Amino acid sequence: GDDANIRTLSRYFQQYDEILVLEADRGPTKTTQSRKQQIVALVERFLSQPNVSGRLTKEAQGLLGTIKVQ
Repeated sequence: GDDANIRTLSRYFQQYDEILVLEADRGPTKTTQSRKQQIVALVERFLSQPNVSGRLTKEAQGLLGTIKVQ
């Protein structure tokens, strides 16, 4: 349900924040770039699930937009 989806999406945001912290220290690396691609793939899979509510869809799309801009 929604609770599980919220936890999942929040984990993706947390992983992305960790990548940003690493990049702030060392700049982008192959590792951080590939981790971003993994998160993009996970979020896209998350969005393809039929039971994701509208609010979570917006948040997930916002995360995707943020990652792809960089």
